[in-house]
Amino acid sequence: MLFVMSIVMISVTGCSSDDNSTPTFNKADLFGSWEHVSSKVFDPKKKLLGEAAAENKDNCGVLVMSFTESQMGYVKYEGKDYNGNCIEVIDMSGYELRGNRIYEKDENGDLDEDVFLDIKSLNGNTLVLFQKLEKPFIYNGIAFQYLEMYMRRVK
Repeated sequence: MLFVMSIVMISVTGCSSDDNSTPTFNKADLFGSWEHVSSKVFDPKKKLLGEAAAENKDNCGVLVMSFTESQMGYVKYEGKDYNGNCIEVIDMSGYELRGNRIYEKDENGDLDEDVFLDIKSLNGNTLVLFQKLEKPFIYNGIAFQYLEMYMRRVK
């Protein structure tokens, strides 16, 4: 399965934090829905390239991630159909939380240890995720390699 993000549709691979300490988070603290607020993008050397508010395509809504005990899901809007209805894209999969990493499970329920998100911060109402793109995304000659997403709890 692919992680679907609001900036680009990408597959993600693992990355390591520069910080030697690895925080541990409780799975129950993830439960609920998280709305994408903003993102930061970084080059392959982790130099900040820019920041942007979450995309609200055609005023349909922003990316929302949801977590239960065994499932994580994404809801993203891809514009509107011919009748003016918002086109909703939903992706659900199993996951496992290990320390500060959220690993996605494939369609057979097997854990793919190369596909994960790092949790940089998690408190009652804020979730900050960090990921390395599988390969750099080139836009106007600039390579984007890392993405940091700021989320807020909505449920």
